[in-house]
Amino acid sequence: QGWWSLYALHTPTRRRRALLPVSCEGGCVNDAEFEAQQQRINQLIERWHTTLGLAAWHIDHEFTRGDFESNGSPAPEVLATTEASWKYMQATIDWNMPRVLTNDDRTLEYAFLHEMMHVFLHELRPWHKRESLEFVDEMEREHEEHVATMLGWAFLWTREANRLEAAQAIMDEGAPS
Repeated sequence: QGWWSLYALHTPTRRRRALLPVSCEGGCVNDAEFEAQQQRINQLIERWHTTLGLAAWHIDHEFTRGDFESNGSPAPEVLATTEASWKYMQATIDWNMPRVLTNDDRTLEYAFLHEMMHVFLHELRPWHKRESLEFVDEMEREHEEHVATMLGWAFLWTREANRLEAAQAIMDEGAPS
């Protein structure tokens, strides 16, 4: 208790833990693959958390090696899921490591941004379902997915456009001496 509990409550941390598979029906990754994919996601965390204004949030990234679930059901085709508690500025993103392995860097970065958008969008769920993972109806879920998709791409396209503009400026003006 005391000042430490207040400090811990308001200081963002990013625990990264591996969830061991019960079985590997949806596919598993070996230790080397797991570490390589975890490093790819860690690079995205470093690149985007502060840029998106999420540095003050407590965001846990969990890494599941096999038997991935979404809303309590097997979901081997799902790349990641996000749960958020906006009032406490906390979120958990669970990564399906066999699916991470199959995505190129650009697709993984887009997916990372898509999941980050869910952190923001969770607050907009209707009041009576806000503390639940459930949606009021399928249309609500589809709208949130669409907005997360469009915002994820918008952030990625903006970063890519800025890199192209910087490269073009160097080509036009020459590299700084």
